Amino acid sequence: MIEFTPITHENISKVEKYFLKDKSGFCDFTPFVLLMWQKMFKTEYAEGDSVLYLRYLMNGENYYALLCDRLGDALKPLKQLEEKLNLTLVCENGLTLLDSLGEKYEAHTDEGWWDYVYLHENLATLKGKKYAGQRNHINKLESAFPDWQYE
Repeated sequence: MIEFTPITHENISKVEKYFLKDKSGFCDFTPFVLLMWQKMFKTEYAEGDSVLYLRYLMNGENYYALLCDRLGDALKPLKQLEEKLNLTLVCENGLTLLDSLGEKYEAHTDEGWWDYVYLHENLATLKGKKYAGQRNHINKLESAFPDWQYE
């Protein structure tokens, strides 16, 4: 049986090793993002046989994300926990693997989460009215912390 533990500042280092192997490219699989959204999604983790299980509470239901090499084996313990298994943060390769395993699923994309995707050039220059908010945040930071450094 999988036992989940809330993600905290004290235990985040236990899950970092899985992020180094992740090839999905999702920013959600970083310590900062997990901690940032922990209170909203009640994010928890569990480890099992080279698998990191993440559990999120969204709209009153549990959703799971997995970081692993063997998706088929990793799904088995989750199927014992939930009658209807909700997966989140599944990359294209993950969907292909689910197909190859004969798993039945519905895939949904929430375009509301796409607002953090920027063109490199736009993000580097922050030109135009669209990026006024971002420029204001930078200006506030620089005025509040005039001696700041990025290393």
